[in-house]
This record gives sequence, structure tokens and C-alpha cells, in this order.
Amino acid sequence: MKNVFIIFQYANGLGHLSRCSALAVALSAFYKVTLISGGRAIEGYRPPKNVSFIQLPAISWGKDSMSIPTDKNLSIEEVKALRSLVLHEHYQRVKPEIIITEYYPFAPGRFGELFKNFFQTITASKKPIMICSIRAFPNFPFFDSLASPETVNQELTNYYDFVLHHADPALVPINSLSPNIKLCLANIPIYQTGFVRQLFNLSKSIEPSNKLLLTIGGGGGSQGPDLIKLGIKAVSRLRSEGCPLSMDIVCGPLMKESDRQCIRAMGNENIVIHEQLASLDGLMADASAIICMGGYNTLIEALSLNKPILAFPGSHGTDQEVQIMAFKDQGLLLSGSLDQSVDEVASLIRQTLTFKPAKSIQTNGAERSVKIIQKYILNA
Repeated sequence: MKNVFIIFQYANGLGHLSRCSALAVALSAFYKVTLISGGRAIEGYRPPKNVSFIQLPAISWGKDSMSIPTDKNLSIEEVKALRSLVLHEHYQRVKPEIIITEYYPFAPGRFGELFKNFFQTITASKKPIMICSIRAFPNFPFFDSLASPETVNQELTNYYDFVLHHADPALVPINSLSPNIKLCLANIPIYQTGFVRQLFNLSKSIEPSNKLLLTIGGGGGSQGPDLIKLGIKAVSRLRSEGCPLSMDIVCGPLMKESDRQCIRAMGNENIVIHEQLASLDGLMADASAIICMGGYNTLIEALSLNKPILAFPGSHGTDQEVQIMAFKDQGLLLSGSLDQSVDEVASLIRQTLTFKPAKSIQTNGAERSVKIIQKYILNA
């Protein structure tokens, strides 16, 4: 049985962790899979059954790049050296035949210097199959990297066999990607898989209630708490006007404690605050509509259940905004802005409650990825 490494990094949200976990589940039916995480350890996270998990010394966002160790007792130089050492040791011990890097080389700043010498090591003998895994709308240029499209393309050409693009081709065709992304992918084999969604984890059918779900993913960065406060005020306004809405709010494990304390104080019998949940499936199935930010995983999970969505991008010019606008243009959701007033957001919530997504989406991306990899191995 072949060994597979999936290497990923995250900071403000958990989309990369969730997506790679779903991919690991699908691959583990055929291969020995190891997930290698460069993001901070998440309390309560359990790797999928039959999947090994390695936690690298973690780094998070600094002013210009991924340069802040989560272990305050270590310098960034020590963390970079330890990350490289751990990765090399596990590679030499396991010698994986397949390596999947999630979002690299599109965002080298997110990985620090993790791959600086690693690629030379893996090409010194028999090179494993190298796969780059990217989500629907990779944003470029990245605020964490000065790499040009030509540099990304050269890295893909030198080391990678192909790219998996986790998108529904009916919604996000290759020709819809930005000119910079097309330059990155020039002459590189790319396969679209459908969107990747974690397995739906609900044992019984739940009829939608008169309840909203507001979720901000891992923590929503600095804008997540702002969205929660705005959502609470808007729902309170609707209740004062006779609309009997209640709301579940999920803060996420990456939210600052100071923000949690503020939000906890806003809860009441109609506003239930959840610190974090391993799965949102139950709350999503129970919700009449979902308010969220523009992260890949939350949008895909909500759309897979055909739920009305009101989405707010964290900030302008990001991949979240690109995703939201693209889905909105295709009639899949409604969008709002954190700059809007409480009355404006309350009005948008009323519209969302009666909104019907125009079409369904493909969420079999993990299973399709396995078939693509298997076919490549057979033809190699």
C-alpha cells in the first residue's frame, strides 16, 4: 500500500484543515495517509480514522508573512529549523510515494522556509508523485508572498506532476480564473475535482426551524467578531418588529478570548453562543438560513444542503470576496457588507429567509481526487 503525505498550513481559519481531512478520509481507503499540519494545534481536533497526524512546530501571521511562532519560547529561526527537521525525518522514515501540498507553491509565505531544502531532498533519489491541491478561487497576488506568477509556474514545472483544482467545473471553469492564475498554471496539467466537502455527519433528518445559524469558521480574523455583533443586533431588530427568529452562533477555536467574552455577554434565550463545534452539520440542517463569511468550507457545506446563505467577505479584494461575488452572480447566495447598518442587514436577513439557491453543486471532490490520482499512477 502506497504512502501519502498531505502537507498544509492555516492561520485565521480552518478551511485548509477541514479540506485536507476530507481528502485524507477518501485516500485512506486505498493508501496509508499522513496529515502534516503547520498551523497551530486545535483543541478537540481528531484526525480521521486510520490517518496518521503530525503537528509541526506552528507559525501564524506576522505583519508581512507567516513569521510568528505559536510557542513563545522559540524564536522564528528555531521554529523554521525544527519544522524542516521534523518533515525531513518523517520523509526519510516513511518515503511516501505521493506528496500533496495544499496551496503551495501558490502561497510560499504561508509555509515559511519549510520546503526550501525539502524539494532538493525528495528529488535526490526517486521522486514521489507531487501534487498541488488548490481551492476554488486561489487569490493572487498573495499578501503573504512576493512570488510572481512566473516563479509559481517554474516551481510547478520543476517539481510537480499535476494540480488538483477543488471546484465544480460547471460553476468555476478553468477559463474563469484570473489572468495571473492562468500564468501560474501555464502548461501544467490541471484536473477539476468538484468541491471538497467533509462527509455529512447527521444520523437523522431535521426539519428546518425558525432559526438562523451564524458561523465565522475558525475565528474569522479581526472581522469575525464584527460580523457576529452585527448579526446579533440585526436579529434583535427583527424580533422587535415581530419576527420570531432565534439564532445559533459558532465562534470557532481561533477567536481571541477577549472577543469571546464580549460575545458571550450578548447571548440570551434567543441567541445561543457555541464556543466551537467539531461539525456544523446538525446546526446547518436545523437552520432556516445561514449567515457566514466567505470561506470555502462553510460556503460549500451550506450550499451542499441547499440552504439560503447571506455571506460577508472579511475584507475587500480577497479570495473570500471573489468567491462570494462569483456564487452570487450564479444565483447561489446573497451578500452583505460589514459596512452596512443594522437596518440594512436586518433587511437582507428577511430576503435571505425566502431565498432559494438557483442550482445544486458537486461536492464529490475528495472522491474524484482519489480517482484522478489512481488513474495517473496507472498511466505513469
